[in-house]
Amino acid sequence: MNHEQRREIALWRYSVLGPLVSARLEYGDRREHFLNAARRIYERPCGRKMRLSPRTIEDWYYAYLRRGLEGLEPRTRSDARKGRALSAEIEDLLIRAKRTRPRRAIRQLIRILVRAGKAAPGQLAPATVHRVLQRAGLPTHRPKVHGDKERRAFLPEHAGDLWVGDVMHGPRVRHDGRLRKTYLVSILDAATRYLVGSTFRLAEAAVDHEAVLRQALRVHGRPRTYYVDRGAAYVSGSLRAICADLGMHLRLTEARDAEAKGSIERWHRTWRAEVGVELEGDVFDLDHLSAVHRAWLAREYHVRVHATTQRAPREHFLAEVSAGHVRALPRGADLDEVFLHRAKRTVRKDNTISFAGRRIEVTRMGMAGRKVELRFDPQDAEVTPKVYLDGSFCCDTRPLDLHANMHRRRKRIQPPEPEHVLSTKELDPVGDLLDEHFGIDLERDDKDGEDDQ
Repeated sequence: MNHEQRREIALWRYSVLGPLVSARLEYGDRREHFLNAARRIYERPCGRKMRLSPRTIEDWYYAYLRRGLEGLEPRTRSDARKGRALSAEIEDLLIRAKRTRPRRAIRQLIRILVRAGKAAPGQLAPATVHRVLQRAGLPTHRPKVHGDKERRAFLPEHAGDLWVGDVMHGPRVRHDGRLRKTYLVSILDAATRYLVGSTFRLAEAAVDHEAVLRQALRVHGRPRTYYVDRGAAYVSGSLRAICADLGMHLRLTEARDAEAKGSIERWHRTWRAEVGVELEGDVFDLDHLSAVHRAWLAREYHVRVHATTQRAPREHFLAEVSAGHVRALPRGADLDEVFLHRAKRTVRKDNTISFAGRRIEVTRMGMAGRKVELRFDPQDAEVTPKVYLDGSFCCDTRPLDLHANMHRRRKRIQPPEPEHVLSTKELDPVGDLLDEHFGIDLERDDKDGEDDQ
């Protein structure tokens, strides 16, 4: 306990004594005041409520008379910061084990010493080891692997310079007769603090993130940089391909670095404080929760002045659009085509492919053994994927109908014609083989025999 903490406790004890420190009281009057003060409930500086005995209040009173406010400060133990339960040898082992590998947890240190026979099971309490490490000036928590990063406050100059995407775990809703967890997938324009996309979903897979991103791009154009964490949905190959096709720079934070997305994390905190607290204990369906969220964005968040930009997010973003700072989608870009997921497959000999746990058939013949790319809409399981070869559309697919194939006429697939067919006069592999083996020209020998006859 440091000096500030001891002084804070002393001031609290002084407030408990109240009129006892200033009134002129005889012994009997003092006793009555001690009893009256003990009937009250007091709140300590830490917030815990408690009662005090008359004897405790009396001791504080006479301590104050003798030494003033200093007499009300908690006394420091004579053996403070000295180990009493452990030997010097065990303390030294703990300190050296922690210094050797600073990321060792306290319970891991205890297990190491017990396994080595240096301490008996149950001898080392975590709190005791914590004090030993604290006295030695060692960290009692696991230090970060890469250390702290320098942080700087920044603000992009224009809308669309930087979009920040993230997901927040939302309240539970009723869905299909049971309670389901929700996820708020949001995309924030860092320059204006305007939410270009924010939707509650029932999952946080890549499909859910991309659905929100697709709608944001369709309505608000495309950013120069899209900044997200290293969640499974964001590191998927589909998002990288989408950003590459649309000319967007995809940037990922470092692992376990939520502070890097401070703008949207701060927005999450605002949502919890203003909306989440109002929904505590209530259970709605997904449509009602989404309606509440959209109403709060439209009537509260987007129309009030933001503390960082000193402008209302909606008005700020619209001004940037009018000034021409927001980039439109590339000319001719088809978002439905860009957001198709991609998967590599090899066509089997029977012209089928495995997809989503079932077999589908390639409509173009002669594809057996070819490595192709399937492109499909992950949100529409009824539509079969399209087949692309070397980045170009090749053909469609269809569900495999084994009974229909029973009666379909088979076509003979002709092998590709060679560019140049060699005549027998240029090469005679059989004759060359016989010449090499027998060392004679059989054809010449046959002619000699005919001449003899």
